Formats: sequence, C-alpha cells, structure tokens
Amino acid sequence: MYRIAEFNMDFKDMGGYLKKLCAPFECESGIADIEITVTPKDLEREKELAENPHSREYLESVAANRLLAEILPQKDAFLLHSAVFEVGGEGVAFAARSGTGKTTHLLRWQALLGDKLTVINGDKPFVRFFEGSEYPFAYGTPWKGKENLGNTGKTPLKHICFIERGGENKAEELKKDEAADLLFSQVYMPKNPQSAAKTLELLEKLLNTCKLWKITCNLDNDAAKNPYKTIFER
Repeated sequence: MYRIAEFNMDFKDMGGYLKKLCAPFECESGIADIEITVTPKDLEREKELAENPHSREYLESVAANRLLAEILPQKDAFLLHSAVFEVGGEGVAFAARSGTGKTTHLLRWQALLGDKLTVINGDKPFVRFFEGSEYPFAYGTPWKGKENLGNTGKTPLKHICFIERGGENKAEELKKDEAADLLFSQVYMPKNPQSAAKTLELLEKLLNTCKLWKITCNLDNDAAKNPYKTIFER
C-alpha cells in the first residue's frame, strides 16, 4: 500500500521500476481508496504513444500514472504538469511548454533562496481540493521528472507561474481569462466524460483561488531575482 496525496493506493502486480518509484510513499496496509491495475492493453497504448523505445517496466509506470489521472478528478484532484515548490509556507507551481526551461528556472530560484525553498515535485504533482480549505494542496508524487526533484510532502498552492523565454527577467500578474488557456494546456484531461467535466470544474476553482503570474526569463544566473521580488516582496 502507498500513501500519495493523502490517498491509500494499491497498485496490483507492480514491476520493479514502479516499486522503486513508489517506495518513499509506502505505508502500512489499510483500505485502498484507489486501486490501479495496468493491463497489457494499457502497456500497448503507452508503447504506441512513446516517442522512443522504453522497457516494459518503464511503460508500466507511465500507464499507472495515466490511469490515476483518469480517476483523480472524481476525488476532487487532478494532475498538473508543473514543477511545484514551497517558499515561506506558500506553494508555487511553474508551468510551461516542454523545452521552455521550467526546471532550469526552478534551479535558479533554488540557487537564490537556498534552504528557504523546498521542492515538492519537479514534474507531475497532484493537486487536491478539500471542502472548507482556502487553498488546494499540491502533493509530491513518484513521478518527479528526469531530474528526480521532489519529496512526499505537500504545500498549499497559492501561486501559478507560467514561464516564457525572454530577454528581460520579470513577473507580471495575469487575469483569470489570460491564464485559462495556459493552465488548460498543462493539465491532464481525462478521456472519461465525467472525469473531464469534473476536471474543468476543478480548474475553474483553481483559477479563482490562486495568484496567476507570467514570468519572462532568460537563463542568466540571476534570472530568479526580479520575479521573486515581484511575487514575494510585493
């Protein structure tokens, strides 16, 4: 049994690669909130979608993540493709198109802030809403990206930052309608109609809850300084 995003999860017939990924989340046996079984059909689908050849066990981990993403919206949670970290008790998500450099910019923030910054998940955090909570929570997951950045913790998600390459390092606040399309492109949209509809509902809540930012940055070593000051020293 594994405890991920405060759900008890049971992965049936796990291969070694997925067991290794999930090992930090292992917990005492209990009643499963979510059960995942990766079928041969699921593996074949991931093989067809993959850009490069991968082992069966790697494809199993990708399939398990996708199956979870189909289920989570029915439990007021979803997968947000982003890098999430915490500064001073406030969670921040960096989202960007693939290849833009969100991880590089995260590392610039880490170099600037040192121990003041804690990485929650570098690639595929789960975001979960709770009734009565002012903010959703972003959680560490086993799927942390090739840099393997993250932990098993959580953070109240208060800022979503969309990263763009540019010559000037700056952050500017976005309005809800300016951020909507940017956010939708970074969220896994389930194939199941009910889960898809619930995901849209959760994204609307996220847009109404979090501060929304556009960060323009280059790859200079001090690229984090101005955006950090705008967001946290306002």
